[in-house]
Amino acid sequence: MTFEEYVDLIVQSVAGEGYDAFLPCMCIPGEAIEIKVLQCDLSSEGEEDIAKDWMAAFDARRKFLAYRSGNGHVDVCEFIEDELSEKREIQAASPEESWRELLIEGELVIQIPKSATHDIQDDGRMLVIRLATEPVTEVLLGSYPMDESSDVAGFLKGELERFINDCIIPRVPGEVVYNVMNRTNEDWADQTRHFCQGVLSLPDGRQWMARTVTYPGQEGFYLIHWNGPKSYILDPVTRIIDSLQWQKTPPPDRPDGGE
Repeated sequence: MTFEEYVDLIVQSVAGEGYDAFLPCMCIPGEAIEIKVLQCDLSSEGEEDIAKDWMAAFDARRKFLAYRSGNGHVDVCEFIEDELSEKREIQAASPEESWRELLIEGELVIQIPKSATHDIQDDGRMLVIRLATEPVTEVLLGSYPMDESSDVAGFLKGELERFINDCIIPRVPGEVVYNVMNRTNEDWADQTRHFCQGVLSLPDGRQWMARTVTYPGQEGFYLIHWNGPKSYILDPVTRIIDSLQWQKTPPPDRPDGGE
């Protein structure tokens, strides 16, 4: 595993787990790759000191280490002979930016940065969120029917892989590397959502993130996706995608379809 591959792995891990749950993670590269996770209490100020002390106990010439450094950042480091060789800072959250909440069709809530714009397309079936990134990128959210008799986990995974293989890969020249993770639970009483997510690394350095998601009591499912520079995949993109919530009735103080 190269350092760049480890950085991509950490980006995907934080995207899947969320910044607030990310634990210090270390990799010892070689023929047999070892990846270790430190089980520790997380703090608002990050785990830099405890992560480095933990890493020092392992005897290896070359090590990769990732830890939360506070203020919504994750540091990814390469150490050679326990000396820092390279460091990348991943921005996982930007608490300083103002966000707003959208209520769509009276039943779907999603949070977006105040700097973003949005509109409804495709006869009301597609929400387009335009982000003030450089260059401007878009988060696309569409709603689709789902057979009630479907195995939810298998259906969501199948729809996501179909989207990746039929809609993304044919449009991208060169090799595309991706992985799909399923977040499912058959006990709906303990599950507020059911989703499958994929993150693709494109040959030009961009990343494409896609998620299929449904909620208990809902008849259909949503497909939400984005592509752009990898520096934006955690914040604001993952933050937007994770904020998506379905509700059967809108709050009384907001009209259907309003903000």
